[in-house]
Amino acid sequence: MLELTVKHAILAIPDDSIIDIVINGNESNVERFVERLALVKIYRPIEIYVWSIKLADKGNAWNTHIHKIWRDNGLDVVYIDGYVRVDPSSIDSICRSMLLPEALGSSGLPSIGKSAKAIRKEMLKNGGFHGNFCGISHRAMKVIKTKDIRIPIGMYRVDSIMGAFLSFGLDNVTNPWLPKKYIPIAIDATWHVDEKRWFRVKDILAFFKRKRRQAKGIIENAALKYHLVILKIPLNELPRHINQIISRWYLDNEDGAKTAINESKLSFHEFDELISKNFTDDKINQVELNRKFTN
Repeated sequence: MLELTVKHAILAIPDDSIIDIVINGNESNVERFVERLALVKIYRPIEIYVWSIKLADKGNAWNTHIHKIWRDNGLDVVYIDGYVRVDPSSIDSICRSMLLPEALGSSGLPSIGKSAKAIRKEMLKNGGFHGNFCGISHRAMKVIKTKDIRIPIGMYRVDSIMGAFLSFGLDNVTNPWLPKKYIPIAIDATWHVDEKRWFRVKDILAFFKRKRRQAKGIIENAALKYHLVILKIPLNELPRHINQIISRWYLDNEDGAKTAINESKLSFHEFDELISKNFTDDKINQVELNRKFTN
């Protein structure tokens, strides 16, 4: 699956680009992937790097790329999930949309999936940031790195928090919420994923896991909104772990929090597990370059 994602990306990027393949929490398969990738014919003046991150957490992977891997080379950055196949012209569409003077990021529009049509309609109306396939401008990357802005570890809705950062123009203390201003939609940029099959056991199990994660995502969004909009805590001063953010929200707003938990259909046992989960710092900072490929 990841090899197919890389092959589609190679066809879509301009010459002299850099591809960073970030594999998180799957050390046992990194070497196997590197061996398979070595067989792929590139035929393009590009560089490919394969990185291994110990902690299986998407937010931490994003933080690691921005703060440790990203090179300040004047180029915008496009992020593609490892199971996504982009169309040949889509990366160009993302990058062109970030040429607008105030653009800090951009996002493509989903085309496959039960909720794709509704998400497209919502994003076109109100703006948005879709983590399957999105971009962050060079200017925004510099600000995020310089100010040490980080996604809280342990989040489910990683793209929504990055979208929130960008929607505030990377300053929630002084700027209003303007996603359409800071994150223009790349209308021609779309992607493909394998459709779920309801007769496959793994897809059924994945559906129920996703439903539980979405319930947790509702709680995350409420807790983050409290910190960003009500308390107006600067982005670079947010607690590093999502359970710390949720705990403060709950303690400050117990009645409202209980209502939100009930509406999310998350059990209070699951909520207790959510806020008690610990993330050890010994894994957070571990990143390793496994291989560099050039033409």
